[in-house]
Amino acid sequence: MATSTPAQRATIQRLLRAQELPLDVVTFGHKIPFAAAGVPWRNGDSLDMRLAMISREQASALITELQEDDA
Repeated sequence: MATSTPAQRATIQRLLRAQELPLDVVTFGHKIPFAAAGVPWRNGDSLDMRLAMISREQASALITELQEDDA
């Protein structure tokens, strides 16, 4: 399984910042978009580590979910 690309992770972080969600750790605020995109999450996880562990497909789904939330 190919993991998310640096470009995908940067896009996700930009979208999370736009929604004023933390960029250092995963919080309950991340729950809805992560769950909707099928991305496993745990409160308190390092966001960087979590994003580096997800697949490219999961990253794409998360980007789509965050873009829809931002619209």
